[in-house]
Amino acid sequence: MKADKKEIPASRRGPAGANAFAYFIYSWVNPFIDLAWKRELLEQDAYMILPTEQDSYKLAEDFEQALQKEWAAAVQRPAKKQRNVLTCPTLRALIRLWWPNVMLQLFWASVEVGARLTSPVLLQQLLIYFIALANHESPPARTGWLYAMGLGLTSFVMLSHHILYFLGYRMGILQKVQVTAAVHTKLLRLNLASITAISAGQVVNLVSNDARRFDDYAQHLPWLVLAPLELGMVETPVC
Repeated sequence: MKADKKEIPASRRGPAGANAFAYFIYSWVNPFIDLAWKRELLEQDAYMILPTEQDSYKLAEDFEQALQKEWAAAVQRPAKKQRNVLTCPTLRALIRLWWPNVMLQLFWASVEVGARLTSPVLLQQLLIYFIALANHESPPARTGWLYAMGLGLTSFVMLSHHILYFLGYRMGILQKVQVTAAVHTKLLRLNLASITAISAGQVVNLVSNDARRFDDYAQHLPWLVLAPLELGMVETPVC
């Protein structure tokens, strides 16, 4: 059975046609789920909801272009700087393509850290307010309400937590697709003498094991920056 795109209206296909609320709660996948209820899904059906920027061919093309630019720049550098890991063309190409996503991750991670640091302080102040009431003092009611509202807002930390790890997991998968496509492209461009020196096991190990690390690192990347800052903020009053 061929996938019929008319079964899902174009205006309801994928996140591009979704409003802000539907995009936020992922209700734009409902037409896809309805289609799965009516018949067996095919591989082509997934392209109905797949954003254009996540297409594997588009990802591979963007990464190849960025990598070629970085390789051209690396050739112009002195040999001593070429051995520096920070000047690695592959790393710099990934940074060139994904730095906006990393900054978005840092934002949500900062929200989570801020909520974690302020919630104990707000809880302490709220308890002090209740103790004052128990001692028949007359603290302003507005103060108690403000502390309670602030404590309630910090409870939404789980929302930022899930968004943070979703963004990291998604970025890691897409980077893995890009790097795997780059490996395949490189293999297809090798001459016969170079191909004979490479075994199939080396390629499989490179793609299946080494590229899989992208799934792990991207979720925890913001904490390389924020974890020392959070620790410093926590330890500062102790010192």
